Amino acid sequence: MASNKERIEQLEAGIGSIHDNVSCIEMGMADKFQQLETTLHCLMETVSISREEVVGSTGGRRRDSHHSGRAENSTPMFQSKFAKLEFPRFAAGDPTMWLTKVKQFFDYQETPGTQKVQYAAYHLEDEANEWWQATKRAYAEEEAEITWEVFEEELWARFGPTECEDFDEALSKIKQAGTFRDYQREFERLVNKVQGWTQKALVGTFMGGLHPAIADGIRMFRPKSLKEAISLARMKDEQLQRQRRTQPNTPQIQRNTQQNSKGPLTTKRLSWEEIRKKRSLGLCFSCDERYTPGHKCRQPQLLLMEGESGWESSEMEEPLVEQEPEISLYALAGWSESRTMRIYAQIGQHQLVALIDSGSTHNFISEKMATML
Repeated sequence: MASNKERIEQLEAGIGSIHDNVSCIEMGMADKFQQLETTLHCLMETVSISREEVVGSTGGRRRDSHHSGRAENSTPMFQSKFAKLEFPRFAAGDPTMWLTKVKQFFDYQETPGTQKVQYAAYHLEDEANEWWQATKRAYAEEEAEITWEVFEEELWARFGPTECEDFDEALSKIKQAGTFRDYQREFERLVNKVQGWTQKALVGTFMGGLHPAIADGIRMFRPKSLKEAISLARMKDEQLQRQRRTQPNTPQIQRNTQQNSKGPLTTKRLSWEEIRKKRSLGLCFSCDERYTPGHKCRQPQLLLMEGESGWESSEMEEPLVEQEPEISLYALAGWSESRTMRIYAQIGQHQLVALIDSGSTHNFISEKMATML
């Protein structure tokens, strides 16, 4: 049998061979990673060169849509950065929102100015597409170029709102008639349709159209921008809404003005003679019918009993006793009346006065009595 020394030598030899194998594997992996890095670098350079060539060729290409009709059937020159980003379509109606989204799309995609018209025209449908075909034909006959500014102007003239509505005038006269959300929505709609207004003018117009309860609460902050003014107005509006929800609903006392269906009440004056006579005959004091237990008069009346000899009422005035004001515990706590019970207690040889209150949360004792005990 092999001794321990031999076994240890065999283990050391095995570990040494394993270490050599791991070193070989690490070297092979390092070579592989180096090759992959080199390959990726070459691919990135190739893609970069290809994109530069594509941009250069599309940038230098001249538009020949006036002389040939292949522009709409050819592959769009614009290559989107993100395939999932959809371009809005337009068929008819107010183009304000569509133009806003189109401009956002072009800004985000960094679309060249020479490609904007073709890409926007490709997404026109129905009535808008028919208008575009006629407009393009008219400009081709005049050999005039349709730039993006011209396209926007023609589209606005065809589908935009009429000039009867003056947006500058409407913005200057805007007033909050409903909720703050409705006012903010209408104000932003008008702001998007006017030009040349400074931030100071927009802030002043926005503040002037607010409800006085909101405007007075934020005027002290003197907002410098429209964004700041809207933010402050929203916070003030939410505060007012919370106050309205927390205020208790005070019931309103409604007086009943309806008269009795049985007719107006009559007043009947009875003298002592009449009272004695009715009592002897067993008649009701209110009516001339026989009085029995549970008797009810057919028509209600108001009775007035007068004595034979008048008497003067004397009002006894109690003398006012001035008392020195003192501060009580329940007055300090804000209670409207005392809710304590006063008893006498005996602790050892000392007799105490105890005030018991079931609703109190603290116990009190005079400093003098605490020292004595």
